[in-house]
Amino acid sequence: MKHKEGMQVQQGGENAGGRPPVLRLRPERVQDALAALPGWQLVSNGRSIHREREFNDPLYAEGFALYVTRLTAAQNHPVTIDLSPCQVRVTLHGPGDGGCIGELTQASLDLAAAIG
Repeated sequence: MKHKEGMQVQQGGENAGGRPPVLRLRPERVQDALAALPGWQLVSNGRSIHREREFNDPLYAEGFALYVTRLTAAQNHPVTIDLSPCQVRVTLHGPGDGGCIGELTQASLDLAAAIG
């Protein structure tokens, strides 16, 4: 594994699934990036970020949860969405292999920015 500033780069061509190598971010780099993403926080395990959104109407909360579901599914990014009547908690997990949670990537941060 080769290290770049704030990142770990997996070498050796493609992953087992035929995908190109993934840049996995160190927690310090994630914390720096979160400064530009209001409302997002690093989860204590360092492998996930989350934020909560409050809505005045349950239908808006459901619509937002659906939006996040579609956005993350389109990018095949692991997410947990907790929906209560007027509140949505989104937790983005770092993509891993074999269904396990991995380290956060730049794609995780880009997705957080798109979710808002």
